[in-house]
Amino acid sequence: MSTRRTNVLLLFSDQHRYDWIGCAGRVPVRTPNIDAIAARGMRFTQCRVNSPMCAPSRACLATGLRYHRAGVPDNVHDLDPSLPTFM
Repeated sequence: MSTRRTNVLLLFSDQHRYDWIGCAGRVPVRTPNIDAIAARGMRFTQCRVNSPMCAPSRACLATGLRYHRAGVPDNVHDLDPSLPTFM
């Protein structure tokens, strides 16, 4: 039985389109470090988000709550620090 733990790396970048990495092969851009990570792991190419705005979407992902329960309606509001997150 293996005691090796799985590592998960989530990259949360602002103003970054899904195809603005070299391994996506659509835009001629050099991202060797991200490409190396993607080559050794799993890269998800389709997803859904709870909000098209970054702060509410990140709040939902961090808390596991749906948009209307996370309490971050837009990019001006902060996440309630008393809410538990996976971080």
